[in-house]
Amino acid sequence: MIEPNLSVQVEAVIASISIQKGRLKLLIIKRAIAPFNESWCFPSGLVEFHETLELASERLLEHITGLAGGVLKSVSCYSQLDRHPEGRVIGQLLSLIHI
Repeated sequence: MIEPNLSVQVEAVIASISIQKGRLKLLIIKRAIAPFNESWCFPSGLVEFHETLELASERLLEHITGLAGGVLKSVSCYSQLDRHPEGRVIGQLLSLIHI
């Protein structure tokens, strides 16, 4: 069977966990746009056609949170067929390591 052309979107999901003054801190945001409007989530966004996943992650982190710097490390990939309401979206989870 020949599959139709498929456009795949990739999202960079950035998790930041740190311990400050003995307390665990997790970086999450409240979404301002649909889908999932007003839901708490990790900062994320779509990778643009001309970007690598790493460059997109750096851009998204600074754009969404104002944070810049640190090291992003790949943690996991999520590719379930029905995981996103906007179509075929593959999620790449990255961990932000503060240095």
